[in-house]
Formats: sequence, C-alpha cells, structure tokens
Amino acid sequence: KLKEHGCIEMEGGTEIDRAVCSTILGRTATNFYLDYRSPKQMMFGVNEARKLITTLLEDDSSGNAPTNEKELKELKPFHRPVRVDEVSLAWLLYAVANTHEFDELPVRHNEEHLNEALSEDLMWGADVSSVLNPDHGRSHVNLDVMADPHTKCFLLLQAYLEKAKLPISDYINDTRTVVDQIPRLLAAMYYIALDDTTIAGNFDLLCQFSRIRAIFATRTMVDADPLSQLSGFTNDAIRRLANGAKSRKKNMPSLWELRSQSRADSAALLKGLLKGQRFDVERMLDSVYATPLYSVEEAKVSHEVDKALGKSVGKLAITVEIQYENVKRGRSRDEDTPLTLTVLLGTRLQKSLLAHSTLSLPRRGEKASPSKKKLELKFDWAVANAGGGEEGGSMTLRFLMEDLRGLDTELVVPLS
Repeated sequence: KLKEHGCIEMEGGTEIDRAVCSTILGRTATNFYLDYRSPKQMMFGVNEARKLITTLLEDDSSGNAPTNEKELKELKPFHRPVRVDEVSLAWLLYAVANTHEFDELPVRHNEEHLNEALSEDLMWGADVSSVLNPDHGRSHVNLDVMADPHTKCFLLLQAYLEKAKLPISDYINDTRTVVDQIPRLLAAMYYIALDDTTIAGNFDLLCQFSRIRAIFATRTMVDADPLSQLSGFTNDAIRRLANGAKSRKKNMPSLWELRSQSRADSAALLKGLLKGQRFDVERMLDSVYATPLYSVEEAKVSHEVDKALGKSVGKLAITVEIQYENVKRGRSRDEDTPLTLTVLLGTRLQKSLLAHSTLSLPRRGEKASPSKKKLELKFDWAVANAGGGEEGGSMTLRFLMEDLRGLDTELVVPLS
C-alpha cells in the first residue's frame, strides 16, 4: 500500500533483499504526521494549482514586472489579480479538505440539510465549480454529497474566512477541529511543492501559499481591502475613502503607500479624502504605523564554482532594514509574537524557484534605531541565467508577509 500511494520505491533484488527507498510523499507523511494516502492527494492538488495559476497569469495582461531602470532598483508593492488569489485559495483549500485527514469529521443525523443551507450562504458552495467557471454558476449538488465529511470541511473553511453564522453550536467545535489542522496541512503541501524547484510556475505557486496564510491570519477575503484588517478602518471609512479618491480621480490609498510615507503626509491624505466626515484619523494612523516597515538596503549578486558539485553557484546577499514608529494605540494583541516574512527568489521567464528563506521581524522597536537583518540566498547560476531574460538577465525577489495582507513587495535583481 505504501508503494501504491507513492510513499516508497522498491529497487532491485528479490522480495527478501530488495532495497526500500523513501520518496517525497513518504517523507511528507512522516514529517507532518499524515495518513499515508494523503500526500498523493496533496501532490495532485499542488500540480493542478500550479497549472491554474500559470494559466490565469498568462491570461492577465496587467502584469507586475518592472521594466524601466528606476523600477529595477526599487522595492515595489507586489499585487496579484483578485481572481488569481481567489482561484488558488479555493482550489488549495478544496484539495486539503478532500484529503484523508478529514475522513472522520462528523456529519451527524440530518446535517446534510444544514450543510446544504449553509452552502447557499457561502461564496463557493460545496465545490470549486463556481469559482473555476464563474460564467456557468453553481452546479446542482445532491444530498449525498452534502453528507460527505470532506464537503462539510470545505464549507466550514469558507464559513470561518467569511465569519459566517453557523447553523448549530456543534459546528463551532467542528470548525475549530478543521481550522487547527490547516497550518500543518498547508505546510505539507508547501513541502511537496518544494521537492522540484525547477518546475516552471513553481515560484508563483509558492508565493500563493504565503498569501493564503496571510488570509487565514487576518480572516479577510481576497476582495477585501487590506486596510480592513487594521483598527479604525471600518467598512464605512474604507467606502468613504474610496469615494473620496474616486471624486478626486485618484487611486485608493493602499496600506503600503500609507506606511511608506511620513505620518504627516498620510494624515493629510486621509483627512483630505475624508473631508467633512467624522472618523478617528489618529486611531487609523496609529494602526498603520504600529506595523514595522521593511526595505532592502542592499542586494548584491555574486557567483563562484563549487568544485564538489562541479557547477556555478550564485549568491544573493541581502540587507533588510526594519523601521519602527512609536505609537500609543493600534498595537496587536500578539505584539510579542514576531512577524514572518517569507523571501522567495525566482527566474523571470519560466517562473521557477531559485531559493527561499524566511525572516523574523519583531513587531516592536525604537524609531530612533532601525534594525537590520542580513540574509544570503544560494541558487543555481546556470538556471538563473537561462531564465533571466535579455540585457544581462535578472531575477525576481519577493517578500511576502504571512501575518498581514497588503505589505507584500518585489524587487528585480540584475544578474550582471
């Protein structure tokens, strides 16, 4: 059974003396305490997610890639089309929900009817057909499907993110059981995706895992403005900001824009857009500036020949500066828990992953003394050059905040 589900490989010899080797699926099952059948399901989910994301990004004409010399040297916000975020979130959660890890999730007597009613109030319903084919609407789902524990799991995940009302108290405990397992199961899928970093599209796929973690950490959906996760930015305030920006033919101010400029400039911007409205702008500003601001002070590329491996190894030395503001309000209840900043380096053309790491950012610090963190990423020099494009080639460096939305950035690093 282990061989059938890809957890081991048998090599040579007879049944008595043949060698048994573990595979990435077997190691995933062991490292993340999974049912031996789940990793194979996860691998299918990962492969399909990569195809979906690649297709959607190819169809999107807006693009993110900096092209001029000024943009090459500057850290800029990293955005994704809402549809890319929604499809990747829906598909990966659906893949997780359908693993054997949730075979025993209880579906009690008559709960299929509760599940059916709940599905009508949620964004996707019982499956991903509506999000994958939005023009066709939702497909009819019979009660047998609603009685399936995996369907219930997918519905509970949606209800958790949407903060939807649950039909009975038992669903509260069931939701807790499901949600508590998601970090471990997403980490297992991420581990599988990392097995072959050279696959085209893996860079973009792995970025989506970080964005999904941020969605779970903040419980804000992909179409919600990231400002909504901060104190003081009520739905009414965000709506009035958007209307104010529209009337002035300006873009809605983003979290990154507000945090990147001085407090005085952000205060003037918010007060101008909210002119005549009674909102606590100082409270809004405190919640914005309670978040540390990171920037890349230096990104230096070098390479050398690894004699043991017989190939050129590239090195990217990064210095990240973290700036803080002294605020009275707006701090997180988890201020003693550091923020996680995932760092991913990928090729420009094939979008394959070159290197990855994480940085831990303290939530609190002193304005007068910014902290600095150094990081070195090693990568295959030949792969980077093959996927680097024209004019000497370059790589894409992305920073993804896993605890907050709206603070993801990217930088194009020249190879030459």
